[in-house]
Amino acid sequence: MLTPGISVVLCCYNSAEVIQASIRSLSAQDIPEGMGYELILVDNNCTDDSISLAQSAWKDTPFPLIIVKETQPGLIYARKAGVLKARYSILLFVDDDNILENDWVKRLVELYDKWPEVGGIGGYNIPLFEGELPSWFTKYSGMYACTPPHENPSVSAYKLTLFGAGLSLRTDIVRSIFESDLPLFLVGRTNHTLKRGDDSEICLRARLMGWKLWYENSLKLKHILLKNRVNWEYALRARNGGGHADIILKIYYDLLEDNIPLKYNQLSQYIASQWEEFWKLRIKYNDLINLPKEGEHAAMRYHYLTGLTEGFWEWEKNEYNTMRERIIRFFSKK
Repeated sequence: MLTPGISVVLCCYNSAEVIQASIRSLSAQDIPEGMGYELILVDNNCTDDSISLAQSAWKDTPFPLIIVKETQPGLIYARKAGVLKARYSILLFVDDDNILENDWVKRLVELYDKWPEVGGIGGYNIPLFEGELPSWFTKYSGMYACTPPHENPSVSAYKLTLFGAGLSLRTDIVRSIFESDLPLFLVGRTNHTLKRGDDSEICLRARLMGWKLWYENSLKLKHILLKNRVNWEYALRARNGGGHADIILKIYYDLLEDNIPLKYNQLSQYIASQWEEFWKLRIKYNDLINLPKEGEHAAMRYHYLTGLTEGFWEWEKNEYNTMRERIIRFFSKK
């Protein structure tokens, strides 16, 4: 049995530049008397001082800090290692570069108590950047797990998916996802790749299990953005990763819309329908290489379609169809 309270899972890989600010915000939380609270810090092959810096920032906190080692690269593996150690009923994923307002945990518990039908809650993520953000950032802020202004962040609402930064779910839900006989197919970012979609896969599975997801604008989180990440090259790589992940995420979206997910031969027709645009953009994108312009939509779209095509070729026919059938069968039983 899980005890009422919050288990925070924070995964880190060489996070020395940012981790202390994140840990201090967690140690400063307003925790109601008698409520369970713990921080599970997952060391995903750190070679710097991340762990000792985190311990130093937490040392005067009256709640436990549990350190877990996970050697397999990939955010999803690190998170699973943390989830399996959680003792409390609500799980909160915090990234190593997140700073939560002091009432986050207290408000989160109140919201879960208020809405028993809600399985996951996320909040309003604000970019925290040293210097001036690029002119294109607002348009693509969602790729950096920051709430896009055009989505009217002042309005709380039900969502299909939530950002992984500050993502919370009922622990029983996350455990049932991680411990089921249906593996998660998207592993998330590693040291060498910007693979994406792992947070969305968790959220979409929770939705298919019958749970609602809620975006709460009163939960404020500052997302530290280091200069080496806020550049056009990084944004294009991230967009490529998003296209790659959509090959799998489309299966879940189709199921949520009561559509039959595409078989591999049908998927190939869908990809082929994108290729005319792909080749037109490639010609334009080659011009952009000669005359680079940050924020160019054509380059962003081109990298998305490139990732979509790469993801399609990566899943050979039988492998994709097998995965598709496993997902369909699993959720037909729910």
